[in-house]
Amino acid sequence: MVECLRLLSLLASQAELNEFYVSFHKRLIVNVCLPLIRTTQNEIDNFENDPFDFVQLAADTCADQLSAVTKTQAVHLLDHICDFVDGAVSFIAMHLYSLMEYSLLCNNIEEIPSKYPSLNDFANCLLLRATPPKIRLETCLLALTSLSYHIAQRSDLV
Repeated sequence: MVECLRLLSLLASQAELNEFYVSFHKRLIVNVCLPLIRTTQNEIDNFENDPFDFVQLAADTCADQLSAVTKTQAVHLLDHICDFVDGAVSFIAMHLYSLMEYSLLCNNIEEIPSKYPSLNDFANCLLLRATPPKIRLETCLLALTSLSYHIAQRSDLV
């Protein structure tokens, strides 16, 4: 999985493949990157037993993405998509803001069409259907933290 994510990250910078990434970046973000950066039970256990390793992983995930683990490489792919695909930063920021609002205020899948129309196309995604609100919020915050330098450059998203 790590190698596939690294390859997808590398290919995002290739001009010949830009059309593919423009067409599929939303699905890659919602169905690949975000589910892979969710906090796992193993990470929660690690936090309780060895907080130093947990903090190291969190720091690497938010900064350099050098570790050869799925989470850091999923964030690396997310970062590369934002670097090379027009509209990706706007999409991810607005999607994450909507996910957080939904998780905090509603968390009822049936109300997505009326209250959260921006989430409607992704109502069947893993993050909405099978992720507890607490983990969903943590995932959104981690993604926003990891992409904060992209978002900070955009006054319309701050």
